[in-house]
Parts: sequence; C-alpha cells; structure tokens
Amino acid sequence: FGFLLNFSPRLKGVSHYQVERVAHTIARAVGLGSNDVYTRKAGALSGGMRRRLSIAMSLVGSPSVLVLDEPTTGLDPSTRNNIWELINSFNSHDRSVIITTHMMLEADALCSRIAIIADGKLKVVGTQQYLKNTYGSGYLLQLNLVQSGRESQERAMDFVRRELHPDAELTARQVKTLNINMPSDLNLERAFRALYGNKSGAEGGINQFVLSQASLEDVFVTLGG
Repeated sequence: FGFLLNFSPRLKGVSHYQVERVAHTIARAVGLGSNDVYTRKAGALSGGMRRRLSIAMSLVGSPSVLVLDEPTTGLDPSTRNNIWELINSFNSHDRSVIITTHMMLEADALCSRIAIIADGKLKVVGTQQYLKNTYGSGYLLQLNLVQSGRESQERAMDFVRRELHPDAELTARQVKTLNINMPSDLNLERAFRALYGNKSGAEGGINQFVLSQASLEDVFVTLGG
C-alpha cells in the first residue's frame, strides 16, 4: 500500500522530493510504518489496518479539518478501540475532526460536541452532558438482590420508592435482578447515601447496584421519535 501513500501527497501538492518522507511519516503515525506492513498490498491488510490506511490518506497535507465517515463500522471491539485512540490522538487545538456515525457509543467516546440528525432535520447540537441532561430519560438503576422471588422484588421496589424517588419505574425483572428507570430530578446524593447505607440490605434486600445516566441512544430515541 506504500504506492497509495506516495500517490496521495502528489495529488495534494506535496513536492516530489518530499513525497517519500511524508508517506513514511504518516504511515508511522497510524501504526503502519514497519517494513513488513508497509510493503503489503492494501487488499492483504486486515480490516483494522485498512481503516488505518484510510485515515492515513486523509491526513496527507495536514488538513485543519478531518472528516471521517463511519470510521469503525464492521470492526471488532478491540480494533474499534484502537481506531478510537488513533482518532483521538489527531484531535488537537489546530485540527478539528468531524465524524458521521450511527453508533451513539462512538459519538460519546470521541466527540466534544454532537449534532443529532433525524428525519432529515438537524434536531440539536450540544455536548454529551447537555444532551443527556436535557433530553435523556433520567437514570437507570440496576439492582442485584440477596434473594429471588416476587416478594423480594417488591420489597426492593418499596425501598427504592421510599428512600430514592416515589416515581421509580420497574422496567424489567429477572430472578435476582431489577432494572428501574429513575426520573431526571433524582437527588444523587440522597440516592447514593441510601444505596450504600445499611438499610439497603436490611430493608431492601439489595446486594449490589449500578446507577448510570441516560445514554445518547435514549437521547436519539427521544428526539427522533
């Protein structure tokens, strides 16, 4: 694929005498600089390496704005995380990176500002925290109970509604696990004090808990209908 990285600088006006140096510099920057990799044909590269090559070709000429369309679609989780780290490394004060993606997790991991488009219309622009606070559905509380059974589940729900918020809504239940939607006006200090306190086990029968904020997927569903 070295030919591709040599050809791209020429298209972007890099001097003939600097093409080879520029190509090798960019290849090293994206982790493709070793001779073993650099001399391979592009078609022989793995999916992750081809994605790195695509990003490398975009970096030729040191653009102040880098546009990436679905940069990690179809990649396994490990390779996707590597590409995310690579993209983050090129996001600096003198360069802006614009990403289009259908993966809300990717937008959350990489972007400082997010624009959501639904039904062909720009719905909102803002930081992750602003979008979650303004359009999110509150919080998700997941409980692992000491004992199984409907009585234990009802006991835990009574505790949550009494000590955390009266409008807590049970959305899913399994043997010893409850998923509960908590309203956005949940008092976090009070919630954590109650969940970490002795009463959560003695009165609520709660063994462990996870409390998380609404995701960007929740925000998209709210805005996109």
